[in-house]
Order: sequence, then structure tokens, then C-alpha cells
Amino acid sequence: MELTSLHVSVEQNSVRLIWHTETEYQNYGFEIERMQVAAAISEWTQVTFVQGAGTRSSPRDYSYKDDNLTPGHYAYRLKQIDKDGSFKYYGNAEADILAPTQYSIQQNFPNPFNPSTTIRYALPIRSSVRLLITNSLGQQVEVLESGEQEAGFHEVEWRANVASGIYFYRIESVSTADPNKRFIQVKKMLLLK
Repeated sequence: MELTSLHVSVEQNSVRLIWHTETEYQNYGFEIERMQVAAAISEWTQVTFVQGAGTRSSPRDYSYKDDNLTPGHYAYRLKQIDKDGSFKYYGNAEADILAPTQYSIQQNFPNPFNPSTTIRYALPIRSSVRLLITNSLGQQVEVLESGEQEAGFHEVEWRANVASGIYFYRIESVSTADPNKRFIQVKKMLLLK
């Protein structure tokens, strides 16, 4: 097998790996391994397996997105495995996931939605978080998050079991280190059944 490139790119709290092969011979596939560098326990762990193309003489591109990572420095490598069980390691690509610099909450997606939607938000420091859903009358429908969370990018899925209509999601975040650092924001969403 001839692997000619391995690249990583960072998208908020995700790392996308892209690699390219010119040729493959009896390629069963690739184990993607990750290590958080300088963590208390720094060891390689398997993230996923990507099926190989077997035997081919034409180029092929592969990719994988490693989601929901906490801030830190990560290293990646590929363990290419042949159909006979032999293997070889490739790469040692590195990526930094940075903590957000400010509080934020994104518009849910999809919007309008049915039956579920995803809400993403960012915490620059460890904070006490309360994320709740209200109806158009201001009545609480559901609490999605309640408690302390580490700095970083977070997401939560709401599986709506309510009638069609306009709903609001509200985040209230307070720094655990400094109660004067607060963030409150409300956004609107539409459920169509």
C-alpha cells in the first residue's frame, strides 16, 4: 500500500482526518488511533475503524471526523491492516483543540425541525449551566442541561415530544470561579409536525 498524505484540520471541537492512497494491496482497512498529548495518561486509543478498498491501482481519498473533543493537544496515527492481519503505522499528525474565548450559543439546527434538533453552545471557563426550553407563553417545557460543565464546545439534542409551534431555548451560564461572569441568551426555534 502507498499512503501519500495524512492531514488534519480543526473545526471548533472536532478534528477531521483526510488521507490519500495511490495504490492498495489487500488493504482490510485503517484503525484511527488518538492520543491526548500531555494528559495524565498519554496512550494511544482506538477511535474507529475505516474499511479499506482491498486491492486497487487507482488513487483513493479517505476521511473521518472525530467529534466532541475537549480542549487539548491531540496526536493521530493510522494503523493500516492487511487482510492477512499484518499491519503498519502511518503518520503522527497533531491538532490543537482550543477552548472558546467567550460564551456563545448557536442557532439550533435543523430549524424548523421534526422531531429533533441540536443546540450548540460554548463555555470559555468552567461554568454552572442551565439550558431550558419554553413555549411561546413563557412556560417551561423541558430542562436540557443543569449542572457544572467544563470549558469547551458542547451540544445537546432536543427530541421534542410536544405540539407544533414556536419554542424558545434559554441558556444561563455562571462561572464557577467568578459569579460576576454570567451569560444569558434566548433563541427562537420552530417545530413542525
